[in-house]
Amino acid sequence: MPFVSYAQFKEDIHLLRALRGVDHATGFYIDVGAGDPEIDSVTKLFYDAGWHGINIEPSPKWFARIAEHRPRDINIQAAVSESPGEIAYYDHMDGGLGTTIEAIADRHEADGHMQKKRMIVKARTLTEICNKYAPENIHFLKIDVEGAEASVLRSMDFGSYRPWILCIESHLPLRPDLQTYEEWEEYVVDSGYLFAFTDNINRYYVAKEHRDRAASFAFPADFYTHSSEFRRVKELEHRVLFLETNTRSIKPSLDPQRPVGWESRKSYERKVADGFFDRYLSGSSILEIGYKGYIDGTVPIVPQAIGVDLDYPGYDGTHLPFSDESQDGIYASHCLEHISDYQGTIREWFRVLKNGGFLVIIVPHQFLFERRQNLPSLANSDHKRFYTPGNLLREIEEVLEPNSYRIRHLVDNDLGFDYSVLPWQQSVVGCYEIELVLEKIRPPCWTIGGDRYSAADFRSQVLPVVHPFFIETDFSITDACIIYGPYARLPVGKQEAIFHIKANGLEDQNLRSSIIFDVAQDMERLVSVNLIGREGADLLRSEKITVQFRNDAPQSFFEFRVFTEGRPFRGTFRFFGVSLRRV
Repeated sequence: MPFVSYAQFKEDIHLLRALRGVDHATGFYIDVGAGDPEIDSVTKLFYDAGWHGINIEPSPKWFARIAEHRPRDINIQAAVSESPGEIAYYDHMDGGLGTTIEAIADRHEADGHMQKKRMIVKARTLTEICNKYAPENIHFLKIDVEGAEASVLRSMDFGSYRPWILCIESHLPLRPDLQTYEEWEEYVVDSGYLFAFTDNINRYYVAKEHRDRAASFAFPADFYTHSSEFRRVKELEHRVLFLETNTRSIKPSLDPQRPVGWESRKSYERKVADGFFDRYLSGSSILEIGYKGYIDGTVPIVPQAIGVDLDYPGYDGTHLPFSDESQDGIYASHCLEHISDYQGTIREWFRVLKNGGFLVIIVPHQFLFERRQNLPSLANSDHKRFYTPGNLLREIEEVLEPNSYRIRHLVDNDLGFDYSVLPWQQSVVGCYEIELVLEKIRPPCWTIGGDRYSAADFRSQVLPVVHPFFIETDFSITDACIIYGPYARLPVGKQEAIFHIKANGLEDQNLRSSIIFDVAQDMERLVSVNLIGREGADLLRSEKITVQFRNDAPQSFFEFRVFTEGRPFRGTFRFFGVSLRRV
């Protein structure tokens, strides 16, 4: 069968040729620092050919993708170290630079390559993992752990387990000119392995008992095509298809009478007049998700837009055939409420959006369009959720990373809506929607507050299902003021919420407060926190803050509100490191 290379430096081709003759049904690999299971993956070629193995990855983001795409594999969320237990891991949410070496993470952060996110993860040895899961034959072991290769290798008993071939990253992260293999090569050679080949990124070793396989590394792998080239061809094919479908919509300028979708048509003339499209959809690469709606003859919202028809086979709005950061703008009007997987959908839209690009989301307003509290919708049975501005923002904050976007426009659009007509008599000629515009930004590389208390500081006491976040804002509290943090979907049972509060130089005297509640029973719980002055603050002042935790059973969502007792609170309020653990 023909093979396409998915690995970044064609490691999969080198390994495949060295392992010629191995039955694909019994082929077995171990991938330490597995990363993305699809893009630049060393093991995807083998998995697709019928192999299986062990994927080890500490990053929550990449492990979730591995679990989704590799159901046939053994997937372990942990770091590998010669010292089992727990270890600090510095996650890189946007790429593959996560490491257990703090100095390397600090260098990446200083150079602007990542925003360091510290977490405590489980550490296991390779020997322990092999004792539990490995078969008799391990055909190759690949190690890519951003500077921690020596510790991983020393965690393996090569006397008991003999991978036929080792593929080990051999340079300082992001510095292929600085080789680091001297730190661990002697251990590998002493363990009975022969050096076979290097590409200055990885070094390959062959077990002495399989020395005959070393000869395959003498031939270059350059004549194999990398999967990224196929992805680019496929993307261009899709763009041509969409452009051919929509050429009738291309006009030299915006026409206020342009035959756009029915919902967009109601406020289109107003948007043209006030420059909405010039501000947010003026780039050359624009996507309109669900542009056709249910009316034939409609065209995308602006002439240069590619219309993604949700009814076209394979185009559900959740899986877009476009590369990362390729689009200047995305316009999604009256379609998010029809999609069950709003989390995956919003992430996918954000994935293809360029930094500086705009995501326009328009959804029907619950109390203008639905005019009822609970599902199902009487107006459209396909609606999966009702939306208010608050609900829409909570979904955004739940899905997207903090500081990866800015809200540039949020409005209740009731243009032409007739409030004098009874709800059941109103003809739907006016607008009844919420307009939201997000600008995608590159997350800044700075630490938020030197005295920040992160959930990672208490990770040894909390579940892996943790939604830490940080809020700092100026506002006045005159009653109950909702602070929009991401919802956490909780397992049923008793939970403890851990938090830290600071306000106007006063902070929680316990440094860390908590409240216990039962997800299945308690609808809300209150806890009062005494704030007192610390060093450098007014020691005579004090404030009592009441925190209200509310979970929405049976969905088991969690939100919180903060308000003062007695008098309004004005000033800067900080809410640090909310985390949750099962009691």
